[in-house]
Amino acid sequence: MINSAINPVLGLSLPASFFFHLAYFLLCSALLAFDTQHQQFPASLRTAFRVLVGINLGILVLHLFWSSTQIFNLALPLLDSLISLLSLLWLTWSLRHASESSAS
Repeated sequence: MINSAINPVLGLSLPASFFFHLAYFLLCSALLAFDTQHQQFPASLRTAFRVLVGINLGILVLHLFWSSTQIFNLALPLLDSLISLLSLLWLTWSLRHASESSAS
């Protein structure tokens, strides 16, 4: 007799960085959704949020499809640190640029 029960956690173990990128993705998406209704953010900040949504969505897709491969597990700490650093720098730059353009 073949066991046809599906185990949803079979072979899928997600690192903590997956949930960090999920939260980052949801935050940037929510800010973009809020801004489309009120148009309060400058264009540079909206562009930064769109880029961050794309970056974090890409990382989430990588986690979901290739997290079980050995090469991904070896490259994950470096890739995750690099993406997190670039995202933070991008967001900081865009916030600073948005505050400078609104002051002038």
